[in-house]
Amino acid sequence: MLIPTLHTERLSLEPLSADCAALYERFYSDAQASAFYNGPLSPAAAWARLASDLGSWHLQGFGVWAIRLRQPDGPGEWIGVCGYWQGHGWPRELTWWLLPEFRGCGLAQEASVAAIAHAYEQFGWEQVQTYTKDDNHAARQLVQRLGAQVLRREAFPDGVERNLYLLPRPVPADPCAPANLQLLLSEQADEALRQAIVQPLVAYNQSHAAPSQSRPLVISVRDPRSGAVLGGLWGYTSYGWLFTQLLVVPEAARGQGLGRRLLQMAEAEAQARGCHGAWLDTFEFQARGFYEKQGYRCFGELPDYPQGGSRFFMQKALPPAL
Repeated sequence: MLIPTLHTERLSLEPLSADCAALYERFYSDAQASAFYNGPLSPAAAWARLASDLGSWHLQGFGVWAIRLRQPDGPGEWIGVCGYWQGHGWPRELTWWLLPEFRGCGLAQEASVAAIAHAYEQFGWEQVQTYTKDDNHAARQLVQRLGAQVLRREAFPDGVERNLYLLPRPVPADPCAPANLQLLLSEQADEALRQAIVQPLVAYNQSHAAPSQSRPLVISVRDPRSGAVLGGLWGYTSYGWLFTQLLVVPEAARGQGLGRRLLQMAEAEAQARGCHGAWLDTFEFQARGFYEKQGYRCFGELPDYPQGGSRFFMQKALPPAL
């Protein structure tokens, strides 16, 4: 029989083989870890258990898989088993065990979900069941997390009463759930990508506030002979505010009032658009003093940007347009 391999985000559920002997011996020689699995067992008995688990696939068409951690650089280590077992006179059950150091981080649940889905979808089973002793609290908690319902309580062949649980078909994973989303880091500042990123934010903002009425506001300084751009102001108006993102005065024209004229021209246009305020930011080594002379005041500071300096955020009230 060809035993399939199942994959989850962190695990591979693979066919048992002689390579799993050390895993079985380690687990079944640990009296505490294997207490609910008739342990501890001698190395010979652990080998016999491995052979029995593998034989179940060929005798009954189902069995347990060996659980291996997935690693990007090659096969990871074996950490436990998960799958199905049915002894003579016993109900068929979902079963699992993990080495102690791999418990408590959701791996048993992750493997179980994969095994349950495979049983419904590939084995074609109408029901997937499991059971556990009442004092196996960890197993009972996992059964609850898997969404199990109690079918009935009955006495088992070993004379112990247990609940028999029905395990539901797993709900298909939401591809947009946070755990399934793909994160791509890039240095490419593509405008189409920016628009795709900002579109949900714009929609959210518009559902909670008035339309921003965002409009670019650009003033260019050009060479009168060649038309070449030498500097200018780049910004936009939005929500009743002018934001000046860039203000560049050609070096040859500095100190002659051009920067003031650019700001005044932008502010006049912003007033005509109904804006009641203007804001901008500047570095400590740039033009804070210049902007303060134009009526701007500092309302925020980001220290150590760049290191050893500060970035200042400044605002100014604009009177209504005449």
